[in-house]
Amino acid sequence: MSSTSVTVIPSVCFNEGYFVDGSCNCPSGFGGSYCTQKFGKSYFLFFNVYYSFTFVKILNYVTELFVKIMEFVLFEVQKDLMNLFVFVFMVHQVIIVN
Repeated sequence: MSSTSVTVIPSVCFNEGYFVDGSCNCPSGFGGSYCTQKFGKSYFLFFNVYYSFTFVKILNYVTELFVKIMEFVLFEVQKDLMNLFVFVFMVHQVIIVN
C-alpha cells in the first residue's frame, strides 16, 4: 500500500492581505506567510533612513570619484597642451633661426 501526501495551502490572508499565485500579498506594515506578522513603523523608518543614508553616501562617493577623474583628465590635457605649445614654439624658433 502506498501513501500519497497532499499539501494544502490555505487561501486566507489576514490584515487585508490578498492571496495571489499561492502566497499572500501583504499590505504595508505586515508580513509573513499569512500577513500575521506586524512590523512597527520604527522598523520601516529605520529601514528607510538607513537606505536613504546609504544612497546619499554612495552618491557622494560617486560624485567625489567623478571630480577626481575629471581633475586628472584636465591635468593630463593641460600637460599635453603645454607639451604641444613647447613643441610648436621650438619648431617656430628653428624656422626663424634657419
